[in-house]
Amino acid sequence: MNNNTPSVEEPVTPTRKSAQRDKATELFNSFQGDYERYVAAMNNLGEDPQVQYPTSPGPPGTVTTFGKVPLANLGIVPGATGHSGHVVQYGKPKEADVVKLLAFPKPGMSFEKWWDHAMDSISSSTSYCTEAYRWILTVQKPETTFESLADSASFVRLDAMVLTALMECIPGDTHLLRQEIKKAKTAQLLTHERNITGRQVLYMVHQFFAMSDKDKSMTDTARLHKVTLQNGDIQQFIYKWDEVLSLMRKRPEDDDLMNLFVLQFDVHLPKTHEFYVEYLFWY
Repeated sequence: MNNNTPSVEEPVTPTRKSAQRDKATELFNSFQGDYERYVAAMNNLGEDPQVQYPTSPGPPGTVTTFGKVPLANLGIVPGATGHSGHVVQYGKPKEADVVKLLAFPKPGMSFEKWWDHAMDSISSSTSYCTEAYRWILTVQKPETTFESLADSASFVRLDAMVLTALMECIPGDTHLLRQEIKKAKTAQLLTHERNITGRQVLYMVHQFFAMSDKDKSMTDTARLHKVTLQNGDIQQFIYKWDEVLSLMRKRPEDDDLMNLFVLQFDVHLPKTHEFYVEYLFWY
């Protein structure tokens, strides 16, 4: 047998990943061709495909494969293979038509819950949630003034929605806060010839419920005393207890907390209950 005869290599069968990559490339090229024809057709109609919806920009400073409309980043992991990391966004992002708020709180009661819900509801009403959250968070900063919020900045429509929601949420004309808002609105109209903004009203709401450290401490303590063990539901009692504690500006002494906590077990649990503890034992 002649050892000099060259060996014949077996044909290589494409791997599954290679076939998938070829298929994806084929689909992408087909899509790119369709899109280019779409852009050409729109140009013939006299429309400008480069005009972007202002609240859904593509990645700044990038040149896309299509050379026309910036592509929307979908947050795909950088460095991954088999995709471009971007897709064309044809439609406008969904924007809320209204800002939904909880029922207006009473002084000293549940304002923190109402405020947190308002922050989340306002920021989630736009596709720019993070920027909107920072924009609305300015209201509660110590250095913020009523006058500094007269400009709606980049969220003119959202500011108008906040104004509408707040004026619908705050109780009738006899409410003290609504009277103060009316005065501030009239003064700004006469001085600067401009309407009051949603953030300005929200600022007045925050100031209306603001309390001194002493008043806050007294209110927190009174709220903790209202947490009681109902129908032997220890799990619900502990949940409510922890919730109130988390909202307190200053945590009470551990001995005071222990006595108040054990008192609930002594008063509201039968002596035969496995968690019953006699209150006087702790003195």
